[in-house]
Amino acid sequence: MNKKQRVFLLLLIVILAISSYFFIKEIAENNKEKNVYTDLQTIVKINDEKTEENIVTSYDLKDIFNLNNDVIGWIKIDGTNIDYPVMQNEDYYLYKNIYKEYSSHGTPYLADNCNIETSDNLVIYGHHMNDNSMFSQL
Repeated sequence: MNKKQRVFLLLLIVILAISSYFFIKEIAENNKEKNVYTDLQTIVKINDEKTEENIVTSYDLKDIFNLNNDVIGWIKIDGTNIDYPVMQNEDYYLYKNIYKEYSSHGTPYLADNCNIETSDNLVIYGHHMNDNSMFSQL
């Protein structure tokens, strides 16, 4: 093996190592975010009540409101993985989780021009993630 081939092989190994690092980091971050929201779902969920037509889930947000007073509600869409808190502070939660830590997933948030008490329509923003989380199933 000549010198050019060794340099090329070393370059390929470095590229593979760097790519592997970012791939593993992305998987770890996705798992961390999934665990954050799974834990929050456990905190707020009171019970599931079965009716004739469907299952109705009851939530108690006071414990989660104590974690972060920007929480204004919860969004859950049956038949999807959408089951998240909703925040109101548009610019802040685009890349922050409920604990105010950096998160590429962010946290769903209500548009600033919406008032939960008076608006006829509420616009909730959230990311479409490639790991099938957040609003990717819409």
